[in-house]
Amino acid sequence: MYNEKICSKIKKNMAMFILLFFGLTLILSACFFVAHSDHNCMDDKCMVCVQLYHCEQLVKNIAVALAFLTLGKGIVYLISHFLYFLVSFKNANKYTLIGKKIRLNI
Repeated sequence: MYNEKICSKIKKNMAMFILLFFGLTLILSACFFVAHSDHNCMDDKCMVCVQLYHCEQLVKNIAVALAFLTLGKGIVYLISHFLYFLVSFKNANKYTLIGKKIRLNI
């Protein structure tokens, strides 16, 4: 139904939106943390302390998720190259003159 160019453009725009959302979340959380890190705490249930705690947890969770995504991508990359090496090594004889059964009359 849809053109492939339109679908790829939609996917690209969605990826850019998600990247922008996470980037702004990290930047704004860090700015809030820096701006309110030295506030005067009056009681045990300080709302600023609660918000600082949530910002810190958000940044930590995003960092852990990005680390796992990077590690997963690296593992997939290594496995795919290892499998490519195995397949190309197994089929190496098929691409020679002897493997294709070509006889050279000299």
